[in-house]
Amino acid sequence: MPPLIEGEVRPGQQGVARTAIVGREIIEIPLTVLGVLDDQLGAGIDLYLVRLEGPIAEEVGVAAGMSGSPVFIDGRLVGALSYRMGSLPTSAIAGVTPIHAMLDARRYGASAETPTLSLSDGMVQPIGTPVHVSGLHGALRGWTAERLSEMGMTLVPGAGEDPTIGDAANLVGGSPVGVALTRGDLSITATGTVTMVDGQTVWAFGHPFMGRGRVEMPMVHAEVVHTLGDLAGSSKLARTGRVLGAIVEDRLTAVVGEIGRQAAMIPMTISLAQEGRLEEPLRIEVVRHDALTPLLLAVASANVLSNRLGVESEMTIYAHARVRLQGHEPLVLESMNSGSGGAVAFGLAADLQASIGALWDNPYEPLEIEGVDVTLRASPERREYRLVELQYDRGALRPGELLRVRCVMESYRGDRRVETLEVALPRDVDFERLALAVGSPTDVARALGRRDLRRALSAVDLDPLLQIVSQRRPAHQLTAVLYRFADGVAHRGLSLGELPPTARRLIGDGTTLRRNVVDRIVEFDRVEFPLDGPVTGGLVLGLQIDPKLEPETRP
Repeated sequence: MPPLIEGEVRPGQQGVARTAIVGREIIEIPLTVLGVLDDQLGAGIDLYLVRLEGPIAEEVGVAAGMSGSPVFIDGRLVGALSYRMGSLPTSAIAGVTPIHAMLDARRYGASAETPTLSLSDGMVQPIGTPVHVSGLHGALRGWTAERLSEMGMTLVPGAGEDPTIGDAANLVGGSPVGVALTRGDLSITATGTVTMVDGQTVWAFGHPFMGRGRVEMPMVHAEVVHTLGDLAGSSKLARTGRVLGAIVEDRLTAVVGEIGRQAAMIPMTISLAQEGRLEEPLRIEVVRHDALTPLLLAVASANVLSNRLGVESEMTIYAHARVRLQGHEPLVLESMNSGSGGAVAFGLAADLQASIGALWDNPYEPLEIEGVDVTLRASPERREYRLVELQYDRGALRPGELLRVRCVMESYRGDRRVETLEVALPRDVDFERLALAVGSPTDVARALGRRDLRRALSAVDLDPLLQIVSQRRPAHQLTAVLYRFADGVAHRGLSLGELPPTARRLIGDGTTLRRNVVDRIVEFDRVEFPLDGPVTGGLVLGLQIDPKLEPETRP
């Protein structure tokens, strides 16, 4: 451990920041202390204000990736470069997190899991964390960059992985260091700078990475390829090396890693089948992280599609994802998208991210994913349909009758397609009015008032949520649901339909954490017809049944 500063930091003091600009060679950038912003990071946590000086500061300023660069005054460690000041400053002004505040990040202990938030008010913002990407298709960069930017990260080109990079014995304050988000056929790594190493413990960044408290993420060696000076925001460009250990704390004042510790990642395989041929699967590992895992799984799947098939041609893609979960049955997710390659890739990514993200945010238990296997089946043409009309016999409807509905659709080229769905009317009825919703799964769910959300609100553990997500149907399933409005109930994730008052009271006795949820839809029949492309649009028919007629007898 280097000697720490004693006494107060004062304006006018001279010092240096140590960081790597090219390779792993650590240089010193002169600086002058401008002042102290009292309690800027919280009660009792000041922020030192400094100005970087000299030719390097003039060329690159405060560059993304400098977070954690140790600052020394009179040979003693003061803290780490961590914040940038202003939007377009005319000089290289930075904030320095005090070293004593960074050391406190290690004292939370293994039991602490409370997330911590970063400081960002427009004037004072964490120095950008560059995310180096290698193997990502250009069409996906903008989509991915936008989502990473919302998390405080900047997507930059990466030089890939080099297993020869890395020697823990040479890791010191000022060395570049990475957090591996994906490894393998797609490499995505966030990088910053080491502030201090003491034994097996590493302090870095000087601000949160994601602010999630206790974490387990692979810590890897890194090497700076070039530091790009840019008036809009300079950044270090890097390649990554061998796994060094694990990031275990992600706190307000620092990220903390342990050398030699292993952080388990999620293995993922992605296979593409086209023209009846299954290609060699791509294999990657994805970090376990509540905010990042759903996004990265989605990006990896869409990336295979874009790299293998391109984004210029039109296509139809059916995706089947099998998510292996610890302590639960595997979760199967399906989706279908059609259109230009770019739109299909974005649609696939959004579908997968939404499904896994909804489960990861559940309030009941951590989602322990053991592995993900995705199969993509591609057809080299665009197939899309829009429901435009429903035709049926408008005579008197009899209880138990099989109602035949002709569904008239138009393809995106204007061709007509007609499919007939058969819906069974209820036999025992004491009412006259029914409704039939027909269309895409999304449009039918909307017509029924998103009953899946009400079921989710009534759940008391994870299993019903897994069932609800697994029951979401892909867009190529033309769906018809026969229903009526009534005082139904959703309980423990299940729709129980219409119940007498006594039964409602019995299941709502207050013994569960969540009360029953009103479900005003009672469903009688549901029919699905698989098309060869996604369908959009939805129509609702009002039906009248005569309960006085004899029920129809069907074989």
